[in-house]
Amino acid sequence: MNSMTGYASLEKIFPATGQRLSLELKTLNSRYLEFKLKAPSEYSIFEPQILKEVKKYISRGFVELILSKERLAHSKLSRLNLDDEAIRHALHQMSRVKKKFHIQGEVTLDHLLSLPNVWKTSVPNSALQWNAFSSLLLECLKKTTLMRKKEGQVLEKALFKYVQDLEKCVVQIAQAKEDIAHRYEHKLREKISQLTHEKSLDVARLHQEVAYLVERADISEEIIRLQSHIQQFQQVCKKEGAIGKNLDFLLQEMNREVNTIGSKSLDSKIPDLVIQCKSLLEKMREQVQNVE
Repeated sequence: MNSMTGYASLEKIFPATGQRLSLELKTLNSRYLEFKLKAPSEYSIFEPQILKEVKKYISRGFVELILSKERLAHSKLSRLNLDDEAIRHALHQMSRVKKKFHIQGEVTLDHLLSLPNVWKTSVPNSALQWNAFSSLLLECLKKTTLMRKKEGQVLEKALFKYVQDLEKCVVQIAQAKEDIAHRYEHKLREKISQLTHEKSLDVARLHQEVAYLVERADISEEIIRLQSHIQQFQQVCKKEGAIGKNLDFLLQEMNREVNTIGSKSLDSKIPDLVIQCKSLLEKMREQVQNVE
């Protein structure tokens, strides 16, 4: 079981690209896999490849990747160089404009050096950039996955504790159900006696009424389904990968059965147990929201 929340940050110098890269990876809760990249434009072209790598480690959650770069001062790739072709083009255009508009004066070196487009910086090729970035990305993904796994272990421990408490409540509901017929008969006898002041009752009719009430309030099937859902929940918790949606579905099914038990029961003890079950299911739901 993995949590959907995680964080990792790394910084590394890559002489081959003449850059220092800083990478920050955050993962938060989300119903689906959402990906957001914040990076310099020269790295944005790698977004499809980055997402492909992310999917190898993360299948659900909001993933934000923040990349920043800094050029190394002493790197050959960071040195400024004059662009001969740009200078040649600038001289040609200046000569043409001078002739056309009859402008006097000479073009000096200062004029040329003041033009922004005559300077160029060596840019590493995309293969070098991707190799550098992907190595950093892989380290971040591994660190984040480890953190998500550790938090997932804490979630799993909490969920199993809640499941155990839920099982105990269901056992108590099942035990209380066995005594319902006897209590219904006793209550019905008291009610009829109070209303009719008769000492003798039609026992056959009384048993018929009790049987009718017990049938209407029978929760045997709901208890069986609820116990089955609990077992499935425990089994899914032990699986690897994205299990959050499955757990959420089972919680909905359990909640439905508990609500039905509460609406059917006329016994005062069972509704109290139903309230405890619903409280536990809500706590479980809060935890499951964090499960991948």
